[in-house]
Amino acid sequence: MEIKQFIPTLRVTDARKSERFYCDILGFSKEWEHQFSSDSPLMMSIHFGEHYLFLSEHQGTGGNDCAIYMRIDDVDAFYREKSEQGLAFEMDPVNEPWGMREASFRDPDNHRFIIGMDIN
Repeated sequence: MEIKQFIPTLRVTDARKSERFYCDILGFSKEWEHQFSSDSPLMMSIHFGEHYLFLSEHQGTGGNDCAIYMRIDDVDAFYREKSEQGLAFEMDPVNEPWGMREASFRDPDNHRFIIGMDIN
């Protein structure tokens, strides 16, 4: 057996609002969306390259108030670019004692994203 991929599911209250945040601000692309009917909850798959997230309005599906760690190549460049685009960071870039440079922000549903890079 081989595990091919992990795809976290985030519980969202407004998938369209989340889609705009992830796609317009963070640069994700939408892969697909599904609703059983026009008045049922929406679920969608978004990705950044080979990295996927499911966004779900369904009760009991996905985590609330999750923390997701994203290792990137340049925290300061990401911070500058996204700050200029209006993303509010809750923690500015800082060198941590565990050898990472990190910053953090939250999505519209309060999921916390920590971005980090090796400083060693």
